[in-house]
Amino acid sequence: MSNSNDVGAHSNLPDSSKSLENIHIAGGTYEILAPIGRGRGATIYRAKKHNPLAQENQLSAFPNESIVALKTLNPGASQDALRRFRHEAIAMLSCQGKNITRIFDYITSTEQPFLVMEYAELGDLANYKLRRRATLSSTEVIQMIIQVLSGVEEMHNAGILHRDIKPENILVFSDRSIKIGDFGTSLLPRDDISFDDLTSGIGTFDYLAPECLNGTGVCEASDVFSVGVTLFQLLTGSLPFKGETVIELIDAKLSGQIAALEDFISEPMEGLSDILRKALSRDPSNRFHRAADFRKALAQLSSGKSEDKEGQQVPASGTRDMRHLITRPTAH
Repeated sequence: MSNSNDVGAHSNLPDSSKSLENIHIAGGTYEILAPIGRGRGATIYRAKKHNPLAQENQLSAFPNESIVALKTLNPGASQDALRRFRHEAIAMLSCQGKNITRIFDYITSTEQPFLVMEYAELGDLANYKLRRRATLSSTEVIQMIIQVLSGVEEMHNAGILHRDIKPENILVFSDRSIKIGDFGTSLLPRDDISFDDLTSGIGTFDYLAPECLNGTGVCEASDVFSVGVTLFQLLTGSLPFKGETVIELIDAKLSGQIAALEDFISEPMEGLSDILRKALSRDPSNRFHRAADFRKALAQLSSGKSEDKEGQQVPASGTRDMRHLITRPTAH
């Protein structure tokens, strides 16, 4: 999850669920089953909803006996942590979509406020990849990222910037659907970017766009950049920017020194390197202007089709070049 709370989606944790009694509210009872992620500010539990008054034939998007993810602030959390917690709930309610983690409940009437969300059976994408014990194929990765970009598109259409997209904040469900979670650092339409946000580079360093590091602001293209880093990492097992120190890493980002995909994959899919270079351009204006454009480029690459000048789709031959689909970053 986001580094604002440093909560991993499915960390290996001792069972300390007894420290939090079952939560009773008007709509039912949440039985705490086990902790699945814990950080400085919040803990996430796997829980079950019980409602003894529910009828068996009751139709609900949130049925009785549902397994859910229940996120609560840790005891002694600061007022800033509480503000971010409320902010996360508002953001999730504001941009519901098929690739956004659903929120079922948000309770503030107790001493420990909590969020109730749908439970990702396969955990977050980082741990899912580790449990596979093998590199995901390029086709698998691209299909996952297409879903991530659909979620980003849903957020941006609602006027929300996520600001912390990374594998740990991308959840995998039993049907292999992919959804974005953890909106603790998101920016809502009427939010102002605080001075602390500009100076601390809110989010996770490895996935932050250059404009978030040099204090020039954040935009939709900043989320596009984070998805690009995630795509590169899932394809190669490595990050696209190299450096022995933090200063060297910052310099690599600000100067656009992107590692070559060919250094990790002997024969990458035709056009994939160009798509990555565009997504990871140091200049936001040279990236995909919208998440939808990034998604469409990957979808065309994955389907083996591209658009000709007349707008007709033609089958891609083995030597078909996809580079005409994108614009290369200009030199500075």
